[in-house]
Order: sequence, then structure tokens, then C-alpha cells
Amino acid sequence: MMGTVSWRTFPGLSRRTPTQARHWVHQELNSWDVCIPEIETAELIVAELASNAVRHAPGPTVRVVLVRTSSTLTVTVTDRGGLAGRKLGFVNLEAGLEAESGRGLFLVGLSSARWSWYYTQTGTAVWAQIDADRRP
Repeated sequence: MMGTVSWRTFPGLSRRTPTQARHWVHQELNSWDVCIPEIETAELIVAELASNAVRHAPGPTVRVVLVRTSSTLTVTVTDRGGLAGRKLGFVNLEAGLEAESGRGLFLVGLSSARWSWYYTQTGTAVWAQIDADRRP
């Protein structure tokens, strides 16, 4: 089955990008008639991934891509922060309760059916897939 695809590019150097991306994901998925729990999960995922992109790979842009099929919803966040000194795939399982950071990818992993990452020519793409469920 063919799916639905949508994307948007946000400023890579703005602290507002995670919030803007989360609002855009909410509006876009609501227009696709996706049920509220999946919208909320996608919002959490995009906020975490966009926050990581802005904080750890500051570049000119952050692109968010949504892909909906009959059984899955995939959220991909791609930064343009370059490749120098990049480390990804590290999930801090020992972040204390008082820690202000260190649990983003752990939350993405808990919230999604699967997630992974890959390098692009100009940065890194991180994706997470959740089970899709239409509203009745």
C-alpha cells in the first residue's frame, strides 16, 4: 500500500525548533486522521530528536519527515550539522532522576517499535517507527 508523506524544514540554530516541529507534527497527523495516542507519541519523538539535532549538531536546518503506511508511522529528523566528531547510538541508561538531559534516545526507544540512525552526506538522520492506528 502506498503511504502518505510530508516534510518540513526548520531552523537548525533555533531553540524554538523542537516546539515548532512538535506543533507541526500534531497538525499534520491530525489532518491525516491519526488517533490521539499516536499523535502524542509522535510529538514526543520529534521533540526529543529535534532537541538533539539543535543541541548536538547545530547546523543551518533540521528536516522532519513523516511517513504513514497502513501499519506504521515513521518520524525522521535529519540535521545538517556535519559529521566531524559525531557520536550517535549512545543511550545513557544511567541518567539520574535529577539529570536534565541524557534520556532522550532512551525515551524514543521506549516510545517506538523500533528506531535507528544513519549518516547522510551533511549530517545525521534519526528515525523512529510507531504502530499506526486509525481513529474509529
